[in-house]
Amino acid sequence: MKYKLGLTEELIKNRLQESARLKKEIVDSIETVKIIAKIAEVIIQAYRKGKKVILFGNGGSAADAQHIAAELVGGKLENGVVSSHLIFFILKR
Repeated sequence: MKYKLGLTEELIKNRLQESARLKKEIVDSIETVKIIAKIAEVIIQAYRKGKKVILFGNGGSAADAQHIAAELVGGKLENGVVSSHLIFFILKR
């Protein structure tokens, strides 16, 4: 007997397929990969030079900004505060 997907499973499947399609599209575009690499290099250089890196978002993007901030500081805290070189905003409507 073949299992029939319910609405929730179908939604999950569709979202995963769309995510995979978008990621493949990015990977297949050398120009997009070059742009992402350049952005990463600019952030790395700014961070190494003690410059500010400002991240912001609203909703899910705010969570992404917070996650990237945590990745950049690598769990390092200065007196219990995230590095002063990193700023992130959570925007509310």
